[in-house]
Amino acid sequence: GKIVGAKWVKAEGPPIVPMKPEEIAAKKLQDDWAAKLKLPVETENKLGMKLRLIPPGDGVAKPFYLGKYEVTQGEWEKVMGYNPSKFGWKNVLVAAMDTSKFPVEMVSWYDSVEFCNKLSEREGLKAYYELTVTKRSGKDGKQIDEAEVKILGGSGYHIPTDAEWEHGCRAGTKTRYHCGEKDEDLLEYAWFNKNSEGRTHTVGEKKSNAFGLYDMHGNVDEWNEEMLTNAKGARERVHRGGDWNDPAGYCAV
Repeated sequence: GKIVGAKWVKAEGPPIVPMKPEEIAAKKLQDDWAAKLKLPVETENKLGMKLRLIPPGDGVAKPFYLGKYEVTQGEWEKVMGYNPSKFGWKNVLVAAMDTSKFPVEMVSWYDSVEFCNKLSEREGLKAYYELTVTKRSGKDGKQIDEAEVKILGGSGYHIPTDAEWEHGCRAGTKTRYHCGEKDEDLLEYAWFNKNSEGRTHTVGEKKSNAFGLYDMHGNVDEWNEEMLTNAKGARERVHRGGDWNDPAGYCAV
């Protein structure tokens, strides 16, 4: 027989970036709270949506579960019965792609409230909001233009509060982005105007933060639950995280 020589070959691929001390601490806190509550760090609901346990901190008094990914077009359509997204399967930019895994977009704050209530109903939970719709519109007449919303509270799904979103996004960090201070740091973690090719992308393709959440920067914006003050001092519903068409600065925490 023959003796064949062999040697180790270094695998090609992106370098593994070590976690910063604050990220290690955030991940440990997440694990510790999961152990304390006897709950999994990651869970999945009946619809198949994955959620991550977020420990308290930075203005958030109690632990909560937050979606691992942005709500997808497929999930929205299953719950709501329609898909308003600009980057749906009929869009020529994405016609050959599985857009069901793309984040849903073109949804109002009221639409998001209705989604939460309908998802709660599907999951056997009490609706978090009392929603009284006064006007619907959109291309299929199903989207909400005007409504009255009252927070009932309880175990049902809700839009993240400003504090919940920021705490979830930062995952223990204090930098401009959860991944660092520089705009170029964002390239590995977010779809924005420098790398998105003018469209949204499948959720979870970029790297996660220390809590295991994806696309907290870029891809699509996320609504906040409460009314906040905008740059002009007016009270309005605001969204966070920036989107596929924004420069890096608009995606900052």
